[in-house]
Amino acid sequence: MATNRQKIIEAFNVTVVASGFLVYAGGTPSLGEDDPDVVVAVILGDDEPGHQMQNIHLELGVGVEVIAKASLDNPYDAIEDALGVLKTNIETPDRSLGGLLRNLSRGMERGGTIAMEFEPGSTVVGRRLMYVLSHVEGWGSP
Repeated sequence: MATNRQKIIEAFNVTVVASGFLVYAGGTPSLGEDDPDVVVAVILGDDEPGHQMQNIHLELGVGVEVIAKASLDNPYDAIEDALGVLKTNIETPDRSLGGLLRNLSRGMERGGTIAMEFEPGSTVVGRRLMYVLSHVEGWGSP
């Protein structure tokens, strides 16, 4: 049986996949000649617990990375275009991911857009768009 956390992660991933990009989960990919010019990776952060009584209030940080081939004429324009598409698909009026984010006072929030660092001579460039998914788990009932 899937936990609420697993369902939240899956629902978030579905919104990213709906953007039409090749999506990687769990790590920043390297891109070869046969790969698309722009790809997306979803990187899960750590749960940050807050207030705890009968329920545990948690914040899950999620990074949505847009990675482009550095060899493109304007790789940062391609990245910004992709970020716009992603924001449109992720940032819907329903900040609860279909009711899965049960902390309705916050639900989903956007963090900053961060420049990604790569080794000198890297064949890719990128930006990471951060989201915080606020949710509640019952004590002993994930």
